[in-house]
Amino acid sequence: MELKEIREHVHKLPLLNYEKLESYRELSLAHSCLSIITACYVWQNGDIGVPQKIPKNLAVPLMGVSERLGLKPIICHHNTVISNWQNIECDGPLGVTNGQLIMETPGGENSQLFWLVTIEIEKAFAQAIQPILDAIRFAESEDKDGLKASLENVFVVIKKMTETFHKMKGLNSRVFFDEIRPFLNGWNRSNSALPGLIYEGVSEDPLEFNGGNAAQSPAIQSIDSLLGVRHSPDKEAFLEKMRDYMVKQHREFIEHIKSTSLVRQFVSNVNFEPLTTSYNDCIKAVKGFRTFHIQMVTKNIIIQANRHAVDHKYEAVSKKGTGGSELIPFLKNIRLTTEQHLLKKEGQSSCPVHDITYCDN
Repeated sequence: MELKEIREHVHKLPLLNYEKLESYRELSLAHSCLSIITACYVWQNGDIGVPQKIPKNLAVPLMGVSERLGLKPIICHHNTVISNWQNIECDGPLGVTNGQLIMETPGGENSQLFWLVTIEIEKAFAQAIQPILDAIRFAESEDKDGLKASLENVFVVIKKMTETFHKMKGLNSRVFFDEIRPFLNGWNRSNSALPGLIYEGVSEDPLEFNGGNAAQSPAIQSIDSLLGVRHSPDKEAFLEKMRDYMVKQHREFIEHIKSTSLVRQFVSNVNFEPLTTSYNDCIKAVKGFRTFHIQMVTKNIIIQANRHAVDHKYEAVSKKGTGGSELIPFLKNIRLTTEQHLLKKEGQSSCPVHDITYCDN
């Protein structure tokens, strides 16, 4: 990448037979390899000189592997985070000090830090899966004490995720903005430099896809769904679209929670103050996670986009999310609607979802 020679090497690759791949792990590794190579091929020289097509020897196997996994044929959260790590010491805990990437992206040590912290956040969320399922069951059976205990467990997990997120403070903002983030960009109409790409051997027309972004993580979307947090229609539409960039099992998990969770309804109706407190603690914890996300975006993207020495090679997407959203307005909006889901304590009227005011900034 540093020598700007990746396209030259890609053109020498043979057409790989992806049909020989059998296991989920093989397919996931192939998807990570092919999508990261594709991203580097496309963005090697920044906005200037972007190609109009992905060569057949990348496009065909990438599309084939993607279809078998139920993923999009582009770099995404799943192939850079969820399926892109391994422990250094097999028996040790997964984390920044005992983890390494299988496939690296540009950015050196800062790239390692960025991805390994993100991986550790996903690992922390895994501890919430059983409490989430328990909470749904307890709400359905109207078990106040069981639901309270489950929500307390979910709260602990959200706090752990936020605590882990704070390790991102050590990230070099310039390296993130100039070297790491550009390769997460997508190709669609929100990107003036590249509104679409032809996948040679797959489609004669340009295909549009969003780039990799945090909304493609199943973690916070699952917690939102459990708590009955609903955002404005346009934000909900974007989040739903990002679920198309998850593997089928993660999509179905979120949709199951969303369609079955009666947690907010039960907590709102039962007027049991300790339970309301546990629910509100979760809402406040999610708000705290989103507040820190805004701080990191401001530091690593917005301020960097405004600095005089910025590398203008990637100016077309400088202040947008790699998923195509307007960053700060989007993040502030979903933080606000999260806060608006706080329930009033006993003796006061609650704040049902249909009474929430949606804001655009």
